[in-house]
Amino acid sequence: MSSSHHPYAQNNQATDVLRKLVYQPLLEIKEDQSISYKLAKEIKVSRQGTEIKIQLKEGEHFSDGEALTAQEVKDAYEWHSNPDHESVFAVQTANIKDIQVQDQTQLTMTLYKPMLRLPELFTIPIMHCVKDNSAYGITFAGSGSYKISELVPLSNMTLIPADGGFHPYDEIHIAVMNYSEFAGIVKKQTTAMFMVGKDGYMDELKKSGAYDVYAMQEPEGMYLVFQDSDMLKDAAARQALAACIDTAKITESLKSMELIPAKGITSARKSGITYRNALEKQVLSDREIHILYQPSAYSRGAAQQLQKQLQEKGVKVMIEEYTADTASSGDACLMMTSYEKLLEAKDMSEFYHSLEDGLDIQDYDDRLEVYLGEQAWFIPIYKQTIWMAALHGRDTFTMFD
Repeated sequence: MSSSHHPYAQNNQATDVLRKLVYQPLLEIKEDQSISYKLAKEIKVSRQGTEIKIQLKEGEHFSDGEALTAQEVKDAYEWHSNPDHESVFAVQTANIKDIQVQDQTQLTMTLYKPMLRLPELFTIPIMHCVKDNSAYGITFAGSGSYKISELVPLSNMTLIPADGGFHPYDEIHIAVMNYSEFAGIVKKQTTAMFMVGKDGYMDELKKSGAYDVYAMQEPEGMYLVFQDSDMLKDAAARQALAACIDTAKITESLKSMELIPAKGITSARKSGITYRNALEKQVLSDREIHILYQPSAYSRGAAQQLQKQLQEKGVKVMIEEYTADTASSGDACLMMTSYEKLLEAKDMSEFYHSLEDGLDIQDYDDRLEVYLGEQAWFIPIYKQTIWMAALHGRDTFTMFD
């Protein structure tokens, strides 16, 4: 069955919301990047980062009544790994070498190589495959608070409550929204929840007062990435430079409602080592820092604001557009990318050597956060977002907690 037929095999903002209602993963990475266990009770990581022991919570069931067991988790991961199913999660599952079921609630996963953002491997939706009499001959039940009662691929679907969980609605109908009818939808409040860009739509939403608006971060954003130049080879120099930068002011200067400032290292969730408080008194070289920016209004605007902030701290800065001719001359470059892509080329052997066997995955992620703060290879400037509007007073977002 093609991944286009079901939401568990898609990975975008709309299906992310939907999956939280119908399907659950082993764990969830929250907006602040903290980790919350869902179907898993605990996940332990080996020192090498290639062997993971998973303990499931007891008593979990799918919406079809079947018990959620270690075998079902293995089957779900193998389904996503099968190229015939075209799951977008196959990129993550391709690194799985083997899964061994130990008993009803325990399994061991072996990877070909370590994954830095290991928690993301366990955000894949777990579903139970059962045969039925539908047009596709197969249905995948989830363990969320709602289940799919009707599905028209690439068009719409209807959800009804499953046993257990929080059900503020007796029925949820999900369809492709016609934004040409936006004004009428807001005025008549015919749609309980929809995704919307704040630029161009926020005035209408504010005027009606009928909807609350929530930000949902996308994986990609703008980062200031330090190049391998002589000036910034020392981590202390990178930290000192980072400590001079106020990402909130940069984002505010771009005057877009679609952007929110990134905080800390992984869009940061806690105190500890963050870029803003690291070695503020460190003296930088007298040499001028050369910052490159991409050919876009946001990138140029961010570069100008960076230049202003650093010069106020006594740091000499030259900014220039990134081209084939200037690419090798920059000390740092502003670029749109994701946290995961930035780490692909980094040598993390030192980090892995610092770990001990059987580390809980939450502790693993905290250690990674601290290590990257110490290295200061890049600074997140802002994150792109998509915004969710939901009818005021319906407590709609409690469904996703």
